[in-house]
Amino acid sequence: MPYMEQQSLYDTVDLALPVFIGANGQPQQIVSTNVPTLHCPSTNELALSDTRNMAYTNYAGSEGYHWWTSAMLGNWDPWDKLGFADHTADLSGLFTIEKTRKISDIKDGTSNTVIVTEVTSNGYKNGPIRTNGTGLERLNTAGERVFRAAFVWTGVSGRCCESGLYRDPAGGSTWWFPAGGPHAFSPTYITAYGINANWPGVHSGHPGGVNSLLGDGAVRFISETMNWSDWCKLNGIEDRYIVSQF
Repeated sequence: MPYMEQQSLYDTVDLALPVFIGANGQPQQIVSTNVPTLHCPSTNELALSDTRNMAYTNYAGSEGYHWWTSAMLGNWDPWDKLGFADHTADLSGLFTIEKTRKISDIKDGTSNTVIVTEVTSNGYKNGPIRTNGTGLERLNTAGERVFRAAFVWTGVSGRCCESGLYRDPAGGSTWWFPAGGPHAFSPTYITAYGINANWPGVHSGHPGGVNSLLGDGAVRFISETMNWSDWCKLNGIEDRYIVSQF
């Protein structure tokens, strides 16, 4: 196909603009286009009116232990809690913020590393940090719901929020998490909050655990009774610890 023909395919979308703000100052169409294959039938279906006109997904990518990279954890230092003798292990996931990853970056082995896991439409609550299976599903109401936006990255946690790198469309800091909800979160999760514990982690409508996608393409059901530290290690791409049974 000649170059000019290829160029014409993109005439209607300015790819240099953020997807949430198109050339006319309004969200591009993809923001509000729900894709059925991104919805899990084991959790409740949401309408656009339930998500402030943002498409949502029930499948989230792993950021690893936290929104921050290992070098930025500070007081969130997890190494002793995970049984590591030093601080050199990379606890981040394949989709850690501000990192561009390839499958070849999974040094612990693709069959030993979780890269995507399901999340419910409303999220979980009340489960404390560093635990699995301790939370409750949030109510299906605007004030309770924390959903994963499918095609926009929300600026609410970690460096993105603190440095202002990813501000909301109006330039403030509360658009993604407005008073009264519902609250939009990016299509990722962290493992500091474990399985079926709280909204920043993973959670499922399936009893007792979650379905996870491994780096080699296999899908495994992982029980919420798994040791929390093993769940963290299973999501780290280069922590040099292999979880043999899960």
